[in-house]
Amino acid sequence: MIAARTLALISMFITKLSILLLYHRIFSSRRFTRVLICVGAFTAAFSIAVAFSNIFACRPFRALWDPDTPGKCLNVKALLRAVSVQDELTDVVILCLPLPMVWRLKMNRKRKWQVTGMILIGSLCVYIRIRESLWLIAKKGLRWRNRENRLLI
Repeated sequence: MIAARTLALISMFITKLSILLLYHRIFSSRRFTRVLICVGAFTAAFSIAVAFSNIFACRPFRALWDPDTPGKCLNVKALLRAVSVQDELTDVVILCLPLPMVWRLKMNRKRKWQVTGMILIGSLCVYIRIRESLWLIAKKGLRWRNRENRLLI
């Protein structure tokens, strides 16, 4: 379970990083590059922190897989709720980052709307994540959430 959550976190980080690198390749503005670096650094720092909190969620470490071992563990449900909110916020930010750059391009208005529509297709992934997070909070349960990774592939 810990390995699955950590691998899902790593795959989401790599997906977000690849999108940011694509934006950097397409739009080469110095100011936009700084914004991309800030968003990427925040996403990386948060992903590393959550990965460590997943890996070292219990003391002693053996208590992760052996429930008979006496020890203390983090509240995994609360951690997943906090992570899902942060993930959705970064998804929305990454989704909206290129929109001002697209509207500054020298294209006719119809083409700009077409490009904007193509970028906003990614909002389907954000919508799925928000729905699942609301379900998670309402039901207070855990659910394997990898639909957005399958959609990105």
